[in-house]
Amino acid sequence: MQINWCSSVPATVPPPAARSARLRTLLRREGLSGILLSLPSKIATDSFGAARVMVLENKLTGPLGMIPAEPNLVIRQMDESDLQRFREPESFLKERRIADFAARLKSGRRCFLALAAGRACGYGWLSRQTEIDARCGIEILPGEDEGYIYDGFVFPAFRRRGVYARLLFARLDWLQREGCQRVYSIVFSNNVPALNAHWQAGFRPYGQMSYSKIFNLRWRRKYALCPPGAGSQ
Repeated sequence: MQINWCSSVPATVPPPAARSARLRTLLRREGLSGILLSLPSKIATDSFGAARVMVLENKLTGPLGMIPAEPNLVIRQMDESDLQRFREPESFLKERRIADFAARLKSGRRCFLALAAGRACGYGWLSRQTEIDARCGIEILPGEDEGYIYDGFVFPAFRRRGVYARLLFARLDWLQREGCQRVYSIVFSNNVPALNAHWQAGFRPYGQMSYSKIFNLRWRRKYALCPPGAGSQ
């Protein structure tokens, strides 16, 4: 896998024709006052910060371990008809995210969805093509026999049930069946639950990144491979 730094990375956005419809939906749901109240914190969060990131690798050399089934939990591939589920209170996503998901699905990217009693409780994306991680300002280029998993999330009401780990194994299983021999993932170093799930699934440290950002500009960027045999702790 190859990783390239990008000085400025645009987020995935829907076609321009869809923006007016997104804005109308957002106004109906959150109101103008709600949008304005959220702007200062959003600008501060999106524009400034520093982070350390782990690049993880899983060499798919054998059968994947199994996680005991969770009653009433179904994990399957997402399709466009599932996007409406993310407008429910316990599975709420902003309209921009829902539009991003629709664009990804139309481009051929795949996502696994976790459902509990018909409610979306989590999701996780995977890819075998070039991807851009707008959070880190990087471009990820998997090789021919490699895959990349990203953007995994479990809604708060459904956590502590092993949903994240099951979504992880479901994506690894699909990629292995497609002939992938290595799978990579990028996890922020302070996301301990996600890191623990990756160790459980057989991932090991591959590299480390750190950066500071001002708006879409990343600076003090560093990327280094981990020494051979580096452990998960």
